[in-house]
Amino acid sequence: MSEFEHESIENLYSKLCLDLNMDIETKEDAWRSYEHIRKHYVLEGDQLHWLAVSLYVSCRRNRFLTSIDNNPISISRLLKSANHLELIVFFDKLHKWEDMANLPDSIRFKIDQVEHAFNISSIIFEKYTKIFIEIFGGNQYKLIHSDYQYRRTSNQINPKLNQKNKANKLNHHDLYSLIWTIYALAKTIYPSTINDLIASFHLLISSFIFIYDYSKLNKLDYLIKGSCLKELCSSDGTIIDKLCEKYSCSSEMCRTIIEEHLKSDLIKCINKSENFLNENNYLETIRDINRQYDEIVLTNCIIDERIFLENQNQLNDLLSNLNENRYSKSYQNRTPITASQHLASNDYQTNNSNQFLTPISQANQLIKVLFEIIKDQQSTKPSNNLRFIIGQQTFLDDLIERLNEWENIFNKSYDSIEEINNFNKQLNPSRSCQSRFDLSLKL
Repeated sequence: MSEFEHESIENLYSKLCLDLNMDIETKEDAWRSYEHIRKHYVLEGDQLHWLAVSLYVSCRRNRFLTSIDNNPISISRLLKSANHLELIVFFDKLHKWEDMANLPDSIRFKIDQVEHAFNISSIIFEKYTKIFIEIFGGNQYKLIHSDYQYRRTSNQINPKLNQKNKANKLNHHDLYSLIWTIYALAKTIYPSTINDLIASFHLLISSFIFIYDYSKLNKLDYLIKGSCLKELCSSDGTIIDKLCEKYSCSSEMCRTIIEEHLKSDLIKCINKSENFLNENNYLETIRDINRQYDEIVLTNCIIDERIFLENQNQLNDLLSNLNENRYSKSYQNRTPITASQHLASNDYQTNNSNQFLTPISQANQLIKVLFEIIKDQQSTKPSNNLRFIIGQQTFLDDLIERLNEWENIFNKSYDSIEEINNFNKQLNPSRSCQSRFDLSLKL
């Protein structure tokens, strides 16, 4: 790297730190780590992306006055400032950085937890809009494509001084954003749900029921879908039993979450009385919940899960990437055995100020040229003998039998542990291994 390129990257990095209001100690620590790694490894691609990764790791590793655990940093703002670094690329580079920097297990665990929690929420969100419309109604297209970031920013204005907002009623868009934010905030309050798909889904269902109950309490019937009152309401006017039955959830678990956590810890967390969803102060409630979540996102270096409410086209691309295995063959160099073309995803790109030709890039191009030479000289299809071996039903039947056997062993072992913990399968069947497994398949 030339002196001019080095100076250019350093200037971009300084601008990044300035945009993030980063302290000088963390800035210098991240730069030293970057220079050390660059001496021993080839860092392909945009160098500012690698510096963003180094900066995030330094924030998670160091302690400062503002936090007892780590230096606060907003991942969303970091990605935006680092040339709009994509989240899936950020995590991919972050895992590579873990190995190159030989990070301790404690830091690796925190990073894995952040990524896994986001992956779980991406699965949960696929069910979110459907459930919302079933209970509250609303136009699906408008709910998905509304500018929630603008709405959230405008709500930062003091509602007492905003006469225009005071004249407006609570609408479906506000409710759509509010319930998801409550779910995201509640996840941070109860860390045990972060990496548990089933517990997270129960928390989402509980959030719906929680807001539904207070909508009824404050006589906001215009927000509730008419057919919901007929299909989901029980004789006592609640929806918890039928909603849990419809989505294979435990009604007892949802009741516990609502009574002991949402109605207690959540309301205490935002310093609100129980009657927090009336027409006079709902804007204050939305503002306080978002403000509390903003603080937690910043201080815990986690991903702002309100990203699911924003930029739907970009979100669809992100979810598609999350559903792909990072180590799948689509990310590997293609060979005559795995595909009919080679390195189609690694085409040569011209250099720019942050893109450098490396030995790895050169090797990839040489392999591509070599394949072009030999591709017509050998068959890329499996032989008839291989087709015959794979196609034999005996192997498939044997595999299914072994899988069923291990599934039964695991179910019995799981249920035996639950029985030790005073679990009664008849009173609470949703806690059995089989029911949790079935629900995870549905999700």
